[in-house]
Order: sequence, then structure tokens, then C-alpha cells
Amino acid sequence: MARRDGEAPVDVVPPAFSVRTRVHEYGGGTYTVDGETVYFCNDADQRVYRVDPGAAPEPITPAPEVPFGLRYADLRVAGDWVVCVRERVAEPEHVNELVAFSTDGRVEPRVIAYGHDFYAAPRISPDGAQLAYLTWDHPRMPWEGTELRLAQFRDGSLHDERVVAGGVADRRQLQAERGARVLVAVDFEYSLRPAQSFDQGGKSPAVVEAMDLQSDRQKSVHDPAMFAP
Repeated sequence: MARRDGEAPVDVVPPAFSVRTRVHEYGGGTYTVDGETVYFCNDADQRVYRVDPGAAPEPITPAPEVPFGLRYADLRVAGDWVVCVRERVAEPEHVNELVAFSTDGRVEPRVIAYGHDFYAAPRISPDGAQLAYLTWDHPRMPWEGTELRLAQFRDGSLHDERVVAGGVADRRQLQAERGARVLVAVDFEYSLRPAQSFDQGGKSPAVVEAMDLQSDRQKSVHDPAMFAP
């Protein structure tokens, strides 16, 4: 649903579509908005669709070889690119990675970050030049230790990736950005305190506001709303 000021709510997608992703089976982060264009994951085939005002939804990711074989979540738009988490169905376990593909679907998804068991919360800097995201690996769960990574984003690829925070026994909830800074909530013993801010250079964090937000939200669900800048 969408609503303009002074107007009644309207459906963004036709009734034949169901906006849902099955990444990690919990889903989350099923759509994003860029101007008046909406990008969303469709439950029936798990493809990403683009819908412009007055137009029908069009798929911009390829059909998987097996049903539900490619799943997308945590969508973000960076200029002419969509960046998101992708889960590939595989044995003995599914593969998680970050991918980028063109907003018009002409460039198919390309893997831009891989090698970790889980990825979450890709966030583009306001100038589109950098990408921050979270990773963690077995046997750790996301509330037992994550890493916050920062990389240059150019032409749909990542460069100069580095860890700027996190590690074992350090839980990071990355949610929002304000201006040229990315905000991070740090969870110690399941209580979110304090918010930290990194500039685009990935310098040491500075506490921007002390908080005490009790939360049982797990990072298994993508793009949870934990706090506001």
C-alpha cells in the first residue's frame, strides 16, 4: 500500500503478487523504494520485480533453475544498481552472499561479497560510493558475534573491503544512516546500547547517543526496525 498526502491509500502491486522473501526462511527486507519506483520480492517465484507508477511489475532477476532456488532480501538501491542479500539453495547447506544487479534488469546479479556463512544489512552511503554490511559465521549466531565491514562501491563491484568493527562476542545491529555517517547499535547481553557512528572513512566509532533498548529481535530476520536516527 502507498498513500500520497491528501489521497486515499492504493495498492502498489496487483493482487496476483505477494510481497515476501524466504531468505533464512524468516524473510524480511522484502522491498525498497527509490523515488516513485518500488522494488520487491515476489513470493511465488522469489524473483525481484520493479514496478513504476502506472506500470505492471516486471521481473529484474532471472528465474531460478529450481523453484525457490534463488532468494533475495534486504534490498537497497545505489544509483543504477540494486544491492541485496541473496541465498542460493545448495547442499549440504544454502549459500549466502551479497549481489548487485541493474535496476532495469539488463545486468544479471553478480556476486560482490562471498565466503562467509551469513550476510545482512547492506547499506549504501548517501553519495553511493561506499557499502557497509554485516557478516557472521558458524558456529556463532548473530547475537554471539558479527563483523561490520566497509568497502568502496564502484560500477556494481566492491573494492578495498575491510573490517571496521566487531568480532567474536560482539553483536552489531546495523540499520540506518544519517548524512555521511552510518549508525550501529551494539548489543551487549541482549540490551541495545549505545548507538555508534562511523564516518565514510571507517574511523573509530564515536558514541552518538546512549540507549537502553531491550530487544529480542534476531538478525535472522532481515531489515528489522530497531531504532531511528
